[in-house]
Amino acid sequence: MNENKNQGLWREKVLAVAKGFYDRNIVDGTQEGNRIIGVEIIGGATGRPEKDYKNGKTAWCGYFVQCCYRAAGFNTGVTLASPGKAMDVFGKYRSSALPGASAFALDTRTGAIEPIKELHQRLGMLRTVSKVPGPVTPGDIVVYRADNGNSWQGHVMMAYAVSPDGKELTIIEGNSYKTIGPDGKKRDGVGTRVFHLDEPYLTGFISPSDLDFDPAYQYFSTREKAEKAWAKLAAKGPANG
Repeated sequence: MNENKNQGLWREKVLAVAKGFYDRNIVDGTQEGNRIIGVEIIGGATGRPEKDYKNGKTAWCGYFVQCCYRAAGFNTGVTLASPGKAMDVFGKYRSSALPGASAFALDTRTGAIEPIKELHQRLGMLRTVSKVPGPVTPGDIVVYRADNGNSWQGHVMMAYAVSPDGKELTIIEGNSYKTIGPDGKKRDGVGTRVFHLDEPYLTGFISPSDLDFDPAYQYFSTREKAEKAWAKLAAKGPANG
């Protein structure tokens, strides 16, 4: 039986947060733009606001997506800071041997601890990752690599809308000087762009599991850390567990 109560609802929340940033006409390099990027976007993604952020100080395209995800309840501890991290750590269920990976899920209701992939398989809610365009759903992570996918460099974006014929993808993004803002002008900031889905440099498409947004689960790099977390929860009693 499917335990998850958050089926697809996170997508609406993620897109609403992204649209909220878009509507604020954020331009990197302006005083207000720098504040929003450093404090709200980078801070929202990492929990460590950059109050002294200035244009170019930190690459924040992945942090824009991660900030929107975290606002919708994304709780895996995985970072989307770069295309490589998004694809290798998040998309492929890497083991705890890889720094930053979250390999084990703790069910905070029961204390059960499982490898994340086994949990997702058991409940029929796997993450999916592909290097070729398949069905893309708004809210998915999209990776662009100018080297056609052979390095960790590139750009992290979010799918925002798909054309009725399935051939064009509108993305919403941060930290791109080619993006189009709500005023219809290019800027380095938050905006949207349209790609043909056969664009060769669109090299990664990641769809999270609903369980990545389920507040009942906490994620840890080792089983030992998950066990310690459960011991603390159990010690607090049912009211806090």
